[in-house]
Amino acid sequence: MAKNATRVHILNGNEGIGASSTIIEVCNERILLDAGIKMGGVEGDHECAFANLDDYLSYSSRAAKKPISAIVLTHKHADHIDALINYARLGYVLPRVMASSETVDFLRLQFAKEPLLKAPEFVKVKAGRGGALNLGKHFNIEAIAVPHATKGAYAYHIQTKIDGVKDAGLLHLGDFNTRQELNSDRDFLADFRAFVKGKKIDAFFVDSTSSSNKREDIRSSNEQTQNIVSVFKKQSAKRVIATAISRSDNNIESILSAAMQTDKKVFLVGDGLRDTYKTMLMNGHNEYKDAVFHSKNVTEFKELPLGKQVVVAAGALGDGHNKNKQSSLTKIVNGRHLFFDVDDKTTMCYFQREIPAVDTLGQIAKQKDICREKGAEVIETINGEYLESGHATKKELEAIAKIIKKENPRAVCIPTHGTQDQLSDTQNVFDETGLSTEVFKNGAVVAVYDGYLVPERKEVLNAIGVKEKLTGNGSSIITFDELNPDGSIIREILKYNKEPAKFGKATLEDVKSLNTHKEERATSAYEKVLSELKQRCKGR
Repeated sequence: MAKNATRVHILNGNEGIGASSTIIEVCNERILLDAGIKMGGVEGDHECAFANLDDYLSYSSRAAKKPISAIVLTHKHADHIDALINYARLGYVLPRVMASSETVDFLRLQFAKEPLLKAPEFVKVKAGRGGALNLGKHFNIEAIAVPHATKGAYAYHIQTKIDGVKDAGLLHLGDFNTRQELNSDRDFLADFRAFVKGKKIDAFFVDSTSSSNKREDIRSSNEQTQNIVSVFKKQSAKRVIATAISRSDNNIESILSAAMQTDKKVFLVGDGLRDTYKTMLMNGHNEYKDAVFHSKNVTEFKELPLGKQVVVAAGALGDGHNKNKQSSLTKIVNGRHLFFDVDDKTTMCYFQREIPAVDTLGQIAKQKDICREKGAEVIETINGEYLESGHATKKELEAIAKIIKKENPRAVCIPTHGTQDQLSDTQNVFDETGLSTEVFKNGAVVAVYDGYLVPERKEVLNAIGVKEKLTGNGSSIITFDELNPDGSIIREILKYNKEPAKFGKATLEDVKSLNTHKEERATSAYEKVLSELKQRCKGR
């Protein structure tokens, strides 16, 4: 019984932004949540930085040691999906890939550019209760669309099962916020409240990128768009070059909408931006066709009056070391782009805030200095503010916490997607709400026992079969499975904590038997539970 617990293996994403990858395992069946790349400080230096899945993916004629049955993706940003194509380039055989329509369509475009690669089977997941999926014998997955910088972003509830009985309830929120999207009257918090109602949530994973943001006045996409309109209206004699994260189509949408309202034409530079726009069209978002310049004839676009031109370029990382990997924006700023340059007839709009954990070398600040040296006007903020981050602020996290706590007061928050400081900020937010929080580093394996999280680490062994001996300090560590093979002790401890009246004397004798192992010591995680148990059992 003990060895069949639900395990969560956090491969990457908890010691910096990027390479998000988490494996969930039950009874030798596994799924992978996200498969991202690590974002580096120099443009083009991160293509091959992603989780090592050698044990989990088949390769040529070699079967995987611990095969993954499906890869489930939250959204299409590079730090969540770009490892997929790299695994294929290395010759690995990918299992089926499941995601929203927007994410699947974008991935299909990427694989189509490399026809020699074997593309996986793609499955489009529908959000809402009608889209619940059973994966094998042990996983039931249900998605909800979440607001983010990119369209088609999902959060997932994952209910694991053992012998047909519900085991762990996990909620992976992906990257999200709670704001209204452009031209939408959706109340996300109301939808989220309905989504989690009645669901078992033992643990939930929370995006930590912006948890330190304590602002109370978070602007909606409609407000952000109107701020861009106010900037564009003032540019009657200059070409605007606006920056964007290539797959953040919700932010790109604000620029397109502002261009339509100010009678400007938008030229999308770079494959990433164009593929993002194609994905929008494929999913019915064609309301901005009149704003986008569709001809491939750049000369025709440049013949428009300067005040009518908006060039949207992606990528703000890069220092010129790798010419082949420079983004469109870097080439434009450095004067190496084939069609566009920066001069005194240019207004550079850096609407996006740089991410310190990614832009570790300060490349964006250098770009702005270069633009000013060339005589361009540089607009860094609108009324003192950037475009809002696509990630939840402290206030938004608190709102989510209240909803989860009402349905599952014993749910444990696992901060993810951030540096250790960001994870700590998220921990503080949820601690203040009264929910338990556990922060883990990359590589941590966590077992979920009826609402309890039991860490598995080299330093802290647990009750579910990690067989490892520590050497060099004169003592050895034995696992709970060696002491208690059927798992009855840990199960009874957890049952006691929930229902003290059902605690049995036989189990207490089993617990006392642990003390007979004088030369071994149990794990700190178990000792903590055991100590609490002994206190509660006094006099019984």
